Amino acid sequence: MKKRLSKQISKNSGSNFYATFLFLNKNQRKAMQTVYSFCRLSDDIVDSNHSQSHKTEELTAWRNSLENCFQNQFDNQLFSELKQTIDQFAIPHDYFREIIAGMEMDLTQNEYNEFSDLYKYCYRVASVVGLISIYIFGNTSNDAQEYAINLGIALQLTNIMRDFHQDARENRVYIPAIEMHDCSYSTSDLLAKVNNGNYQKLMTQQFERALMYYKKSQEVFAKTTDRRLRVAQMMGAIYYRILLSLKASNFYVFDHKISLSTYQKIWAMLSQIRLHRFI
Repeated sequence: MKKRLSKQISKNSGSNFYATFLFLNKNQRKAMQTVYSFCRLSDDIVDSNHSQSHKTEELTAWRNSLENCFQNQFDNQLFSELKQTIDQFAIPHDYFREIIAGMEMDLTQNEYNEFSDLYKYCYRVASVVGLISIYIFGNTSNDAQEYAINLGIALQLTNIMRDFHQDARENRVYIPAIEMHDCSYSTSDLLAKVNNGNYQKLMTQQFERALMYYKKSQEVFAKTTDRRLRVAQMMGAIYYRILLSLKASNFYVFDHKISLSTYQKIWAMLSQIRLHRFI
């Protein structure tokens, strides 16, 4: 039997999410691996070392392959697997278009002026993945959608904080320019690893915002405590602990990437076996 490409990609990626897939049934796990692989390969196009024009061409070709997939025309094995997932779980096609639109933002923008601009990016690259996931999990209620959107924003804001310095080295600054200006902290300061009161003020603001979105997700979750959202809760619990680790390090993101140990990840996942708010 031919091995599924999506399983190989997702298993080899080292994602914080892969282990949580083990708590899904076989069909759900296969679907999540496929969706994750689509997201991972979309992201790889943007993060490659190719020229801007080449990446734009690649992303356009990728978008065309997606549209072909919707018409049951498959340019590669992954898109065949993706269409099976879409059909099986009745996932709206526009969600996948939104993901590519989010990747396109990374090619056309290297900074965001205010949070409303950044929110749109976070929604496309993270919340939409959550919305796709709840179709696979089997709960697409209004509460589940609100939960997925807020949790996605929280996870992406955590990523942005963790990768603040590394992204700047790659000429991308996601924290809103107006907020950096208000805190008198510049991209030059960031690249020079300036860790002063202005930096702490800026990062504390980002922490509080991410925390707010985690809280929003958990307030909605508390209304349902639906077992079908368990894996999403596990993902959230892992990233919430990364956020706390960022704070515990005084937001020192200059020389290494804040991460959790295997034990910490397992503990975060097991904490959601009985389903409860993690904040």
